Amino acid sequence: METGESWLGMEGLINGHPYLIRIRETMQSFINAKRYNHRFDIVWKYTAVDETMMPQAAQMLQMEEAEQDLLGVLEKDEQAMLTMVYLGNNQKVLYWYSSNLEETAKRINAVLQSTPELPVEIFASEDAEWKQYKTVLPSSSR
Repeated sequence: METGESWLGMEGLINGHPYLIRIRETMQSFINAKRYNHRFDIVWKYTAVDETMMPQAAQMLQMEEAEQDLLGVLEKDEQAMLTMVYLGNNQKVLYWYSSNLEETAKRINAVLQSTPELPVEIFASEDAEWKQYKTVLPSSSR
């Protein structure tokens, strides 16, 4: 399937604090496949040291490395696809869609066991219509 390597960047303010969103623009083949019915969010909370509420450089590097590790094990065979990343207000959230939550959890656990303990929480929900993704994707990209 077309993995949609084109990403759209957005930024804004929430309660006066900046946020960044990166969203994959071309995911229609995955939506149409009707097998990626589960959304799971990996939420990484941190404590900013200034009023921007953005992570420090070392935290950013650690987050990027973890994201790349997850991409390597989840997207290699399109078992789960990263669709969006939110950063700001003391958290980074990776939004994924999965074809099998049990397999996804197994792979995430394998990645997390091989890294230092990370301050992450994982939430899963049904979203067969990709409502979360479509809500954020600009209408011009749908």
